[in-house]
Amino acid sequence: MKKIYILLAALVLIAGCDDGDMTFKALDFEDFNAPARCSTESNTVYLTNGSEALILNLPPAVFLNVPSPTDGAGNYTPTVVLVGGSSSYTMYYRNYSGNVNSGTLCQSSGTPNLLEQWTANGRLLVTTTESRNAEGRLTGYSHQLYIESATLSKDGQEITIINNLLGSFTTAVNITFDFDEVAENEPRLPVPCSNNTSILYKINGSEALQLKIAQTYFDGQPKTININTNNDDGDDVTLYFLKYAGNVAGNVICTPAPTDTRQEQLWIADTGTLEITYEEVNGETKPVIRFRNIVFYNNAQSVERYTPLNNDGETYWFGPNPY
Repeated sequence: MKKIYILLAALVLIAGCDDGDMTFKALDFEDFNAPARCSTESNTVYLTNGSEALILNLPPAVFLNVPSPTDGAGNYTPTVVLVGGSSSYTMYYRNYSGNVNSGTLCQSSGTPNLLEQWTANGRLLVTTTESRNAEGRLTGYSHQLYIESATLSKDGQEITIINNLLGSFTTAVNITFDFDEVAENEPRLPVPCSNNTSILYKINGSEALQLKIAQTYFDGQPKTININTNNDDGDDVTLYFLKYAGNVAGNVICTPAPTDTRQEQLWIADTGTLEITYEEVNGETKPVIRFRNIVFYNNAQSVERYTPLNNDGETYWFGPNPY
């Protein structure tokens, strides 16, 4: 990576300038640690290298779990973030009297002492992409930070930084979405609510699927139903994915308007299909429900989307599972 040199002495811009004393200081982001976020609620990201720190206060949109858009060639289009000037977002380069850590930068511990601070004015580029494991399950989102151009200034001194990659930080989704491998004390098959048989649910610890579907759909005939929030196939068919702070019980899922304060996330499927087929299970003909190509949106932040697996045509069992 190129080193960026800060000219600390004033330059006299005249033709044929004579010899003058000039002092340079090197600022090299290559040796800095990867970007880190202060907390999941914080808009502050920082990089450190011993006593040095680069601190960025970024817009909340940067932390949303939303992949950057792509062009016709599949290239990502980054989000432009302006820092300094009239913008409410900031970037600082700081040097301290000793090594710094998250306590210094995020909790304002007051130690070590701040020796110098350079204030930036410029443009950052942030590109967000999905992070998936070997099975294709979504595990989080990676946010890459790039300085397109920025001018750092202090006491009349300036340096311009151009095209500098800072690295990436990750926002985890903390979602398992595995309703086949459920706990021993939880049913493998979907359970109807006792107070509303048009609601089926399946639980795995702190996560639950809730399917609202009229019993008239189970008429013995195979069918495919589009999953959306305004279904045209008669009665609404709605699929919810719920995430709780701890293990959840069926009586909470069956409440029409969940009021459990432990509910952390509510996702609603608006893309994909539900397939109903009939197969013999233990000598009885039972309906089997499969979901394909399901995409959820976050009820609290509608621009956030969640696709559990990225394989086209992937099947999600709701049960019964005949195998």
